Amino acid sequence: MRKFLIPLLAFIAWPANVNAEILRLKCGSTEFNINEQAGKVVVQTSEGRISKTNKLFASSDYFIIEFKDDIFRKEFQINRTDGTYQWKMWTMMGSDEMMAELRKVTLEDISNEKREAAKTYFRETPCTKIKEKKKLF
Repeated sequence: MRKFLIPLLAFIAWPANVNAEILRLKCGSTEFNINEQAGKVVVQTSEGRISKTNKLFASSDYFIIEFKDDIFRKEFQINRTDGTYQWKMWTMMGSDEMMAELRKVTLEDISNEKREAAKTYFRETPCTKIKEKKKLF
């Protein structure tokens, strides 16, 4: 019995391997490198700017990604089944800090108000998967 029980306990206690697969998507002129297990996303815009401090929400149906690009904040909602996406864009400026102080609200509240008021844009062409660029070393 001991010969069977000890290997069984060792198997149960052994940590499971985590495969950190990165999903690479190109949506229009914006590229997303999504690491769902880590909850991180790297965004590269058409101008070549790379943003690493982004918000990622992943559900079984959608990826919702919010990131800052110069003075704009953008939110992409990407459908996981067919790759279609919609996006919003709103400005965040220095005057927003003064507005938040005058209204006695947080800067996040101002950003949320602007997000709600932003127009939603839809794209006909879906996102496409990108293969990883091969490196020499």
